[in-house]
Amino acid sequence: MVPAPFGVRQRGFCFCPDLAHAAQAGRCQPMSDRGRHSLDQFAGVNKIGSMTKLLAAFVALVLTVAAVPAHAQTFELGSPPVAVVDMPRAWSPTETDNGVEANSPDGRIYVSVESAPAQSDEQLQRLIAATFDWLREQGVRLDPLQPAKTFRHQHYGDVTLGEVSGRDADGNPTSADIIVLMANPETAVLALLWYEPGAESEHRQTMIRLVQSIRPPGR
Repeated sequence: MVPAPFGVRQRGFCFCPDLAHAAQAGRCQPMSDRGRHSLDQFAGVNKIGSMTKLLAAFVALVLTVAAVPAHAQTFELGSPPVAVVDMPRAWSPTETDNGVEANSPDGRIYVSVESAPAQSDEQLQRLIAATFDWLREQGVRLDPLQPAKTFRHQHYGDVTLGEVSGRDADGNPTSADIIVLMANPETAVLALLWYEPGAESEHRQTMIRLVQSIRPPGR
């Protein structure tokens, strides 16, 4: 069970508050390039593996995600909202300061989707670093991060995916994906999916629909 032993649902997942920096040159880079560059700052020099099957499924189901299904609930990200996301009601989603978090019914997957200021590459890197720090606080021993990848998002084009694996506090294998997209030139949306190996296959369609449902408000 991934999240439950650590009381994840009580944390009010907040990436890194009070990081309002002046805009720097990096904010003018293409959005997907900024996210990939920021994740690559934490990547090891060796590739550890891939999530090719899940990435392929992201692409394959892009055009199948339609209106909000009856079993999902829409949450705003940020105040005022810069994006929204549909979360499955069965995952008991809970609002956080700038988004939402949830656990799969079997407790094998934890998901957090939040917005945060990202006016510069440095600020975006600090947000990502805070996510890794939080995983370590939960007892996760992280392996080196794999080089960042991109996949096609139906609302934001090419977005960045960072993958990491390691061992949880009990010594069991664990994995996490960090998805970075830019809601606008000054605000990022970061999605953290933390799961037991194999859980991503069992819940693949739900995870894909959740991530692909991130969209601008009003859509």
